[in-house]
Amino acid sequence: MEWVIAEHTRCDLHFYSGINFSGEHRVVHIHPAGGRQGQKIDDFPFQSVAVAGPLHTRVIFQTSVSDDWEQRPWRAVELRPKEGFKDQNGLPAVRLPDMNWLDKPAARRADPDFQEGFRQAETAAERPAWTYGRGPGDISGNIVCIRIERLAPVK
Repeated sequence: MEWVIAEHTRCDLHFYSGINFSGEHRVVHIHPAGGRQGQKIDDFPFQSVAVAGPLHTRVIFQTSVSDDWEQRPWRAVELRPKEGFKDQNGLPAVRLPDMNWLDKPAARRADPDFQEGFRQAETAAERPAWTYGRGPGDISGNIVCIRIERLAPVK
């Protein structure tokens, strides 16, 4: 797994091997001083994830590390006001019960009867919703790079 982490960025990532936060659970903590602690997720094909951190933190899950990664399947999540929930530490958080489908930002389970795709974006700069990306494509289990950054609030 390749990591691209902006300076002074902080968040917690909870990875699960199955959809709906099932299966093996691994946690990675990103610290603003530049450290990453927790379990290794190299060769860990996760299918669901939860992200917690300060508002305006964005995590991009990429299926490619090449310079043209935006031309391949990817998915971004942003911690925005009024989207998601507060975790046990009071941090804004969102959940993706299935990396391939859109659910509400606080969903505990994917609803197969009402599955729809997440908002599509040609580039990460578009930022059309709290979660967006490029598909179709099987994102679950195919993430090779995680990009974490702080952004200005959406206007």
